[in-house]
Amino acid sequence: MRVSVRQSYTMSRPSRGKLLLICNDEFRGRSSDDGQLVLTERQGADMDVHNVSSLFKQLQFDVVYHNNLTAAVLNNNNYYYCACGIH
Repeated sequence: MRVSVRQSYTMSRPSRGKLLLICNDEFRGRSSDDGQLVLTERQGADMDVHNVSSLFKQLQFDVVYHNNLTAAVLNNNNYYYCACGIH
């Protein structure tokens, strides 16, 4: 598949923009047995964050990192980043 120049992201600017990196590694759920709240953690998430962050920093992106955002905060952050034009 061929990608036209119009479809590609310009990588020649000194600042490539921002990368919004969100890692949720703690999740809330209900136990099927007794209905009690159960928190589980996604193992290895810190290594994923490190690797992705390092890669995009090498590509000259400014990495903005958030951890374990609720749905409400995540929606507010998405609106903020889209509206303020810093991406």
